[in-house]
Amino acid sequence: MQGFITVAAVAVGAFGTYLATKGVERSRWEREQSTRWHDQRIVAYTEYSASVKKVITRSRSILGELGLNPTLVRLTRATGIPLLELDEIDRTQKFESVMLLGGPEVIAAARAWHGISWQYYHWAVGNAPATEQEIEREYVAAEEARNKFYEAARRELGLPLHLAE
Repeated sequence: MQGFITVAAVAVGAFGTYLATKGVERSRWEREQSTRWHDQRIVAYTEYSASVKKVITRSRSILGELGLNPTLVRLTRATGIPLLELDEIDRTQKFESVMLLGGPEVIAAARAWHGISWQYYHWAVGNAPATEQEIEREYVAAEEARNKFYEAARRELGLPLHLAE
């Protein structure tokens, strides 16, 4: 009888150790997955931000050459449009990562921001007429949309919500 109790105690101890180890391993795996997706989101959001900013900046450079926007770097349409088209393709591709990894608030903020970049693109390539006032007003809207995107991304990533001024 004593041997049976000893064997049962060892079996219960081994089973308890197995359950505890399994729980620790599962917890570590979940933490690693969370960190991995967190890191992927940071990369996706950073690359997307840079791509939207590039479309707007390049568009403003083309509009600057047309006398519609004050800019330090001016590009003719002949030089700028092929580059802008590549920038827009890149922005579209980067948005796919945001769509895959982002939450609803981040995706909505990204859509609002790239809607503005799309307007700049149309002005720059000549698909829509623009005035200096419209361009400046849209630039202010772009800055606000950018800040909203960063705030949504920071909230989702659990980062401090302050933005650099």
